[in-house]
Amino acid sequence: GAACAMVRQTHEGAALSLRTALQCGSVRYGTMVILWLVTWGLAKGALTVLSRVASVSFGTLAIGVGIALLLQVLLGYAMPAAVFTGVSWWRALVASVREALRHPLSTVLVVAVPSLALIAWSLLMPSTRVGLWQMQSLPEIALVCAAARLAGWLVADAVLTVSVAHLWWLHRVPAVARALGKGRDYVK
Repeated sequence: GAACAMVRQTHEGAALSLRTALQCGSVRYGTMVILWLVTWGLAKGALTVLSRVASVSFGTLAIGVGIALLLQVLLGYAMPAAVFTGVSWWRALVASVREALRHPLSTVLVVAVPSLALIAWSLLMPSTRVGLWQMQSLPEIALVCAAARLAGWLVADAVLTVSVAHLWWLHRVPAVARALGKGRDYVK
């Protein structure tokens, strides 16, 4: 939510300030927690059902990745919608789905880049391989791998959140320009 508020500061021409972003009223922390819980719950539930219904295979992995990417595409705008428009959590989810369906190509591109980097990272360092490295070398290698995985998720999540928030604003620039253009024609 604070990242979205800072994106708003840049697009409105205000000075970039983390303190202002944290203290402004547009970041409603309860709504942010609910959105996070709902999106995490949907992803966790869908992938848990898939793992119990389907056998372990490459096809199941591909379906799971596809479900995760689809949920990220459809629900990625929820936090920017809540911060920028001030709507409730469920209206933010509806606005997110509408925005994703309205601008599918740009949304998929913005979501795919950090998500595919995480998928590649996960394929390079699965927990079974880390366990093997741990047995073959030092047990502490698991801590290094866990820290690297956590850092990767943190960076990818930050890139995704900021990118989607900027995309929200960029989708609205043509509408504002058209409105300003019509206003000028009306004055003439």
